Formats: sequence, C-alpha cells, structure tokens
Amino acid sequence: MEGLESLAELMELVLDRNKIKQIGEFSFVGQRRLQELHIEENRLRSLANLQCLEALKRLYAGNNRIQVIEQFLKLTVGLDCL
Repeated sequence: MEGLESLAELMELVLDRNKIKQIGEFSFVGQRRLQELHIEENRLRSLANLQCLEALKRLYAGNNRIQVIEQFLKLTVGLDCL
C-alpha cells in the first residue's frame, strides 16, 4: 500500500475487499493517530508491519489467509475490539 504518508491525521481507514496480499514495512509509518483499521476480505497471510500503529484500538481483519498467529497475538495487547 502506498500513498498514506501525507495522511498523518487519519483516524479510521477502510481497505476491505481490495485483494491486498501484504502490508509493506513502511505502509503505516506516520499513521500515529489511526485508531480503527478495516482490512477484511483481502488476501493477507500476515499481519506483520502493523506494530507502528500505536493508537490502534479496533482491528477488523476477518476473512483473510493469516497463517502466523504470533503476529496476531502481539497486536491484541492494546486493542479494544478485534
């Protein structure tokens, strides 16, 4: 995913049903205010590279192809809703 760098004030992002296969290392750098992320019904195999989303409270990631549960568990620490 590219083009999010200039959206530093973004608080909610919906990327459902976009055939996304992976989240790049720098996809969410600068998104310090993002609280809600919808990435359902994509082709994600991993939730790597979301750890920089420090304000994230709600993550919607159902209907993907996530294979590594450890990455998933690391993200649940600060979430209100998963």
